[in-house]
Amino acid sequence: MNNRQQEILSILSDHNFASVGYLSGHFDVSEMTIRRDLQTLEEINAARRVHGGVVSLSDFGREPVFDQRALSLVEEKQIIAGLAAELVADNGVIALDTGSSALALVQKLTVKKNLTIVTSNIHIIRVCLNHPNLKVIVPGGILRPYEGSLVGPTTVESLSSCYVDQFFMGVGGIDLEAGVTEYSMEDIAVKKIMAANARQIIVLADSSKFGKVTFGSICPLEKLDMIITNRKIPDAFEKAFYRLKVSVLYP
Repeated sequence: MNNRQQEILSILSDHNFASVGYLSGHFDVSEMTIRRDLQTLEEINAARRVHGGVVSLSDFGREPVFDQRALSLVEEKQIIAGLAAELVADNGVIALDTGSSALALVQKLTVKKNLTIVTSNIHIIRVCLNHPNLKVIVPGGILRPYEGSLVGPTTVESLSSCYVDQFFMGVGGIDLEAGVTEYSMEDIAVKKIMAANARQIIVLADSSKFGKVTFGSICPLEKLDMIITNRKIPDAFEKAFYRLKVSVLYP
């Protein structure tokens, strides 16, 4: 591994994703040279090439604990939650997953009338305790320590009979090739059944999730109906979502 390739890994350790164009300009070399570097890094399992650039492998299976996620990018999550809350109608039936973005959303839904929420997120259940206007349906299952989510075959079976208007889903990463990914296979199984039984799948994702790939696949991008984020997304994603007829909502 040469010095430039080592520095590429250093950039990835800070940003998780880097585009070929950025690296070409940063090192003042051709994009072809950068592509050869990325191929070398992928061959030694130091990074993974994705559409338009490269992602770090170090974060693929390392999921930050829930409390850490809940305290990061708070302003961005509040922006996303505010936009998402406007889409939720009184008397509706929605599903919220285990993510910290879903927790930010439910805090803005406490004023809704006769809203039914299907969730396996213990943190969301706690918020709803003192709001009788929110009907909460909770599956059985195994509690994930530190994460506060219910998982396992019982959870999936319980949710298989629940159909909702909207499923608001947090994700670990969104990539043009890998699609929508997440860290935990247990949580992925729950997200998949929620998505299968929803009329509309809405992803809640801050700008750091674009171009990022985590451990396991939830679904391809064409399965999504809408993505809500905190700012304009990269052009490559905007063009892809337009082609796939996936709506994108940001301030």
